[in-house]
Amino acid sequence: MIQIKSFAKLLVALVLVFTAVSCQSQGIQDRTVTVYLRGVSMARVSLSPLTGSNAYKPIKVFEQVQNGQNVTFTINKELIPCDFQLRFDYFDVNSGKPSASEQRIFVNKQNVSLNINPIYATIADSVIFSDNDKENIIYQQFSIQNQSIKENIGLIQMVLSKYDNKNSSFYKEGLKEYKQRIKQHADWLKQQAKEHKDLFVSHTFVLQEVPEIDFSLDEKARKNAMLENYINIIDFKDTVLTRSFDYRKWLDNFVSMHFDRSYTDAQTDSALVSAGRKLIERAKTGDPVVCGKMLDYFFEGYESMGMESGIQMLAEHLDNPKCPATKKEAIIKRIEGISNLKIGTTAPDFDITDTENSSINFHNFGKSKPYKLLMIWSADCEHCQEVTQQLYMFYTNSPVSSKFNVLAVSIDETETEIPIWESNIKNLPKWTHTLSKGGLLSQVAKIYYVVSTPVLVIVDTESNKIIGLPKTARDVAMFFSEN
Repeated sequence: MIQIKSFAKLLVALVLVFTAVSCQSQGIQDRTVTVYLRGVSMARVSLSPLTGSNAYKPIKVFEQVQNGQNVTFTINKELIPCDFQLRFDYFDVNSGKPSASEQRIFVNKQNVSLNINPIYATIADSVIFSDNDKENIIYQQFSIQNQSIKENIGLIQMVLSKYDNKNSSFYKEGLKEYKQRIKQHADWLKQQAKEHKDLFVSHTFVLQEVPEIDFSLDEKARKNAMLENYINIIDFKDTVLTRSFDYRKWLDNFVSMHFDRSYTDAQTDSALVSAGRKLIERAKTGDPVVCGKMLDYFFEGYESMGMESGIQMLAEHLDNPKCPATKKEAIIKRIEGISNLKIGTTAPDFDITDTENSSINFHNFGKSKPYKLLMIWSADCEHCQEVTQQLYMFYTNSPVSSKFNVLAVSIDETETEIPIWESNIKNLPKWTHTLSKGGLLSQVAKIYYVVSTPVLVIVDTESNKIIGLPKTARDVAMFFSEN
């Protein structure tokens, strides 16, 4: 279960996952990224897109690249334009420990070639791009200057927020300087975007604008004003912008600005639903593609948090042609699940075969204990693996495991997923394991309205009534500790 912090990354590891806009790839060809390695004796080098349905999944991995060697990645044109993450796993001779570093690159209408020492990947001068690679060179130069400007604004802002004499000439001069710096920075960003308008990276420049704080307002009014200023940064007609990782970060920051650590769970839900509604309403004034992707983003966030009120809010926009969500069917399916799959109803029955080739009827499963837990999962899902490990540790180390049996139904189906599942279940011998043929289109996934994994359902063995719909391993532990 992704926590609030992840919804502000987004609303990790969607998860989090963010689906990019369909590539406007007419005239764009497949591109290559060539990496020249130096500074370390050997490294594992991988390249992953930072947005899209396969975000953070490596396009390819080169396992043992030696110092002085180069490797080349080929990027399908459907992924372009996009920003990517190069990752280097190597042995640091200075620390004597395994280390890792990352380098973000932009790919648009150019092939990328870079010379890099992974140890100093965070130092711009240590990453050398080819002279004709304007996307990455301009972004390097922009980032250095932008960071310097924002640091100075941040310093003045910190002084103003803490200074106790609001009537002093020093404070008034500081406030005047602060406003000037904010305006100068915004003007500079617009100028940079205009000057480099033919580059993909130029679309991200506007996202660096610093929302002005009105120090004359009380805390609540100041926060509302900041939110409005923050929304006004975005051009909701810019479909190219939505392909960038910076846009995802902007969305995450907007959501996190609605969150307060003092909130109750109900207040948090209300605030995050309000954030989604506010942003979607504004997005409807722009390009339909941008608005549709906004719905997708919030659906993934609400789904990862099990926030049913948020998912139901999205239903208000599903039939609006100004907001065509690519995940419309998944949202409808999830809403149906909220209505039909709830505590007190009879758990849908199904027949399936386990790893020993024995037939299992779910309603007859687990008669030896008063409860049973149905877990629908995917071994290829990082979040599923995290939940599974936590749940199995609890199950094998707690006396309450005598209260319930576990039926783990996998929806893994591809040639790469099934071997991962087969390997994983070897470490989970106390559970009953099955594979639901058809994956997300299988009977089990259909009757339990599965649009993402894991799905956890606690069922009373005798009546087959649903008595719990936990979202995390911790929820399961708390349920069985109290019942």
